[in-house]
Amino acid sequence: MVIGLCSLGVASTGCRKSCDPAHDRGHCEGNTMVTCPTPGVDQMIGANQWVRQSCETPNVCVDRAGDVFCALSSRASAACSDGGSETCDGTNIVVCHADLEVFRGPCLSCSVTDGGAPECRGGADSPCKTSGDCAAPMWTCKEGLCSRK
Repeated sequence: MVIGLCSLGVASTGCRKSCDPAHDRGHCEGNTMVTCPTPGVDQMIGANQWVRQSCETPNVCVDRAGDVFCALSSRASAACSDGGSETCDGTNIVVCHADLEVFRGPCLSCSVTDGGAPECRGGADSPCKTSGDCAAPMWTCKEGLCSRK
């Protein structure tokens, strides 16, 4: 009986359709993130099957030594220069991954609390009574919370 090298798992990783999170690193294929399933999170995917997630335009796929994520741009952002995860930039809330922006959304007002966390009034999941309580054009009032239009 002959068994191919791919069946034995001794060929290059490009030959395999399965992955091992302990050894295989994520990567970008164009604008698609390709990662191993996260144990306890990606349960709907078969065990050890690569997970593919497209970065929606205008986002781009970024690969930093196996740390794969979608970002608004592959260029460093001044708003993310302090290495924090969230901050305010004027009336926008900015979510960072390292020195790159992964989300930027409008607020009616954005301020950093004494604890260092940004507070975005009128942004995602902010309480509202009418759409005027939410930052347009991205957010509208749905069921008492600002949500995407």
